[in-house]
Amino acid sequence: MPIVRHNDEEYHLSHEEEEKLNEFRSITDFPEDDLPLIIRLLQNYGWHLERALGLYFDGDWKRSVTTTDLPAIPVRPPTPAAIRAGTAPIGQREPFVASDAHMIPSLHTVQPLPENFRDHFSVVGLGGKRGDVWNITSQESPFLIILMFIPRVLMKLGARILFLLWSLITFGFQSHIDERTKVCKIPDAPKKRSGSLKEVLPQHMDEKSLARLNRLISDLSFNEALKVCQEEFKYLLLIVIGDVIDVGAPDFNSRRFLSKVLSNPAVISLLEKYKDELVIYLRSADELETWLVAQQLHVKYTPECLLIANVLNSNGSLNGITRLSVLSKVRISSPKKFENSLKVSLERFHPELVVSRTEQAELRLAREIKEMQDAAYEASLEQDRFKEQERILKEQQERELKQSEQEREKEREMKETLKHLTWLQCCIEVANQELSPSDTKKKATLQIRTSNGQRFVKKFASTTSLRALYVNIGCHLYLQTYTNDSKEWVSSMVKKIESLTQSSSVHCFKGSSISFSNTNIGDLAEIIEDELNKLTIERSTNLEFDFELVSPFPREKISVDENLALKDVSQLWPNGSLLVEDIIEESDVDEDDDEAESIDE
Repeated sequence: MPIVRHNDEEYHLSHEEEEKLNEFRSITDFPEDDLPLIIRLLQNYGWHLERALGLYFDGDWKRSVTTTDLPAIPVRPPTPAAIRAGTAPIGQREPFVASDAHMIPSLHTVQPLPENFRDHFSVVGLGGKRGDVWNITSQESPFLIILMFIPRVLMKLGARILFLLWSLITFGFQSHIDERTKVCKIPDAPKKRSGSLKEVLPQHMDEKSLARLNRLISDLSFNEALKVCQEEFKYLLLIVIGDVIDVGAPDFNSRRFLSKVLSNPAVISLLEKYKDELVIYLRSADELETWLVAQQLHVKYTPECLLIANVLNSNGSLNGITRLSVLSKVRISSPKKFENSLKVSLERFHPELVVSRTEQAELRLAREIKEMQDAAYEASLEQDRFKEQERILKEQQERELKQSEQEREKEREMKETLKHLTWLQCCIEVANQELSPSDTKKKATLQIRTSNGQRFVKKFASTTSLRALYVNIGCHLYLQTYTNDSKEWVSSMVKKIESLTQSSSVHCFKGSSISFSNTNIGDLAEIIEDELNKLTIERSTNLEFDFELVSPFPREKISVDENLALKDVSQLWPNGSLLVEDIIEESDVDEDDDEAESIDE
């Protein structure tokens, strides 16, 4: 008997209980410290896996198996001496005490065959009482095998001699006995090659009965059929048939059972009625599997019919547990007796099996609901994790977008700052040109009109390039001053610098107190140069002009050309007029059109 040890405790279990414990461990993977509680749980439920697993997965299983101290028994007053059996007063009866153990039947249990019985077991067929199955291996000593054979050979030889003597003595008295009434026993050994019983059935029943019966007979092996009955709480109708094809000594009773009883329409109708609850295992005793089953269930004669099911059984248990048990031996002498005895056995255990199926279905449903709840919870967690990842990714994208916008805005502001400082530097250069001694070269006199209606007249040297003309006029437009007075020019530059100091879109003239009192062109040039040196971007001498110079008569655009001098343009030399026209970008035009349309609406 297997012994399970845990710390200092030992548990003596049967082989079946050890298999149940290992199966429970493989399903639940419980901690090693819970082993005593798990064994107690299985014992409380009669080693029934379905019920024990159902309680285990409910979560609160430890409380049901944890032993609690029972309250102390109160002190009872003294009672008179017990009345002995047979001495009770006349007219009085002894009390009747009902016990659960007496309510549960004690039935013969059924065990499955070993899984490898075809490969590891061979039969020593010398006809012992119990038809033992021996495990023969190459490691066994031949001398031991001979010793096992000698007693049985002697007993067999003695029985044959006595049988021969008795036949000689009683010769002539048994000539009237019909061989067809002879009862056949289970063979001493299975045949190595036995034909299929389905091949023999057509010889003993009509086609209609055969077709109906073939739909009911199961093709499962004994272990498979037993497993179905155990797990689904169904009946197993075990029918063992003798040798019906032997020409010399056929089993006439088995033939009669097949042709008269099993093929009877009433019997087949009863089997069809319980087809959803009944597994029919019909085999010949000559087959190895059926022969081993017959040895286990102590079947001696053929034909034999047993009803098996997974019911409460007090055999080997105080309170009774569900076990695969032999419910009854079905009578087979006539179709009526077979039908009645089978029907009585089915109806007797039917309520118990219905309750077991219901409990099993409830446990399965509870387990499925729990699995669905766990799956829904896991799906919810997965969805929450997915949403959290989406949120984090969205926040990261927003941060990157915001950072990119900030970088673009900073770059734009730095470019804007460089643009203002470059124009201020150009204004310094224009002021220095105005303050330089007068050039003796001929000059052109130009009358300039801005886009806002301002007019001013300036003189330019003949060698002045057209680009220098654009820069000079652009400085007047940038400072919004149209005079050549140096003080007024300086004052306009100081106002421009002060406006840039207050502007948040540029990064110049910030963080230091600059005094502009008594400031001249030289001081402004140093201040502007210092601000240019603070910039982190590369300086650029290319100015972007947001205006165009146009000669009105005839109308012609003056290009920004560094290599073309003023004297080379006939419209401007020696005198000329210029119109300053703002350059409007297409996006600005579209915005103006949209605003006009909205106003019209």
